[in-house]
Amino acid sequence: MLEHYDYAQIHDLSLAKDLAELEPVCCSRLKALGIKHFRYGWQHAELPGRVPQDIDIMSCPAAWLDHYKKMGYAEIDPKRAYVRKNSVAAVWGPDLHLGVAPASEHQFWMDSADFGLGYGATIPVPSKFGERASLCVAFSTVRAERDFALNCMPSIEAFAFRLHEVVERLTVRRLSLEVNLTKREVDVVKWAAAGKTAYETGRILAISETTVLFHLNNAKLKFGVTNKHQLIARSLALGVYV
Repeated sequence: MLEHYDYAQIHDLSLAKDLAELEPVCCSRLKALGIKHFRYGWQHAELPGRVPQDIDIMSCPAAWLDHYKKMGYAEIDPKRAYVRKNSVAAVWGPDLHLGVAPASEHQFWMDSADFGLGYGATIPVPSKFGERASLCVAFSTVRAERDFALNCMPSIEAFAFRLHEVVERLTVRRLSLEVNLTKREVDVVKWAAAGKTAYETGRILAISETTVLFHLNNAKLKFGVTNKHQLIARSLALGVYV
């Protein structure tokens, strides 16, 4: 329930300087909400000169991770499939899935339960860059503790969204700085976003229309986009001039 929400978690997440500093914050804050094991996963978008990067922040039993890899569960994991197709949180557990799961998933749910990960929830998180992120949390097998975590679901969802915001800031926004627009390129993009034509921008900056177009084209090449509208959208999303 909302009264369980500890707004200090927002402050703690914001203090993180890199992804490594997020893990202990997640462990501490989610534990207070009845969560012992969790996994946050996201593949951020490709930037010019870089391939998409998989980001994982987790606290899962090492034995389960080894078993998951050995069994090739990444290919059939129903939680991953759910995130790709849905945008609302889902609660899962053996009593909800073992009787109705397809044969290909049946062993997955049985093994999850054996490793103490039988109950939990998956929270899809929309992203400005790349694929939708998600936070998967495991509830205790103890009924009272599991009920407490379920009552905290609004707080857990709020935490998931805030966590993703911080991850975006620490990864994609930081990588965008490596695009390295010149000051003049930033200037022309800023005025383009304000609705100015190349001619009007040239008058404002005291340069020719041809020079404005030259800088806009350079900026498009650096961001890997093909038109002015995409350039403005990418620049706004990455906070290049805001």
